Amino acid sequence: MNNIVLQPSREVPYFPGVNFDFEGGKCDLYEESYMEEPYKFYKPILEWLKEFFIHKDCLEFNFRLTYFNTSTSKVIVEILEILKKSQLAGKSVTVNWYMQNDDPDMLMEIHDFESDSDIKINITTSTE
Repeated sequence: MNNIVLQPSREVPYFPGVNFDFEGGKCDLYEESYMEEPYKFYKPILEWLKEFFIHKDCLEFNFRLTYFNTSTSKVIVEILEILKKSQLAGKSVTVNWYMQNDDPDMLMEIHDFESDSDIKINITTSTE
């Protein structure tokens, strides 16, 4: 199974950075995500996650998104549902969300994701 590595581009600021490391069992989704049709971008990512748990039992998923639109939030819920389903199947899943300390709207969104998906999200804040 291949890794997925996509660098965010300054010319196309709507797409997030992606670093999914199969061997390391670690996924990072970072920067901004506000494209018009997020399912086109995220479909291979969702498929990768589903296939990952066929081969591996442990995954750390790190959200480092600084901004996302409503369409992306629907995909985030779908990601979290895949992770929760895998967790219920006995896989070890850790979900972390890194955010700025002064962003109450993001904190509220994270809590909503946690509630909607019924998965624990570890929140780390920073002042950077």
